[in-house]
Amino acid sequence: MEGRHFDMEDEDGDKRSWPRPGDPLAPGGRIGARLRALYKEIESEPIPETLIDLLEQLDEAERRQSR
Repeated sequence: MEGRHFDMEDEDGDKRSWPRPGDPLAPGGRIGARLRALYKEIESEPIPETLIDLLEQLDEAERRQSR
């Protein structure tokens, strides 16, 4: 989405370009950067063993059902 711009009309019918420079909601803005940093931090956390066990149980149940 980086580098793309869209023309939108506001409530008054005025055309505006989005994202506007400095817009914190733009894909490259502050909020996007914070969300990417948070995701990267969470992504590096280990998967809880209980979740792995549940996923293995689900896989086993699906294998039994498909026979």
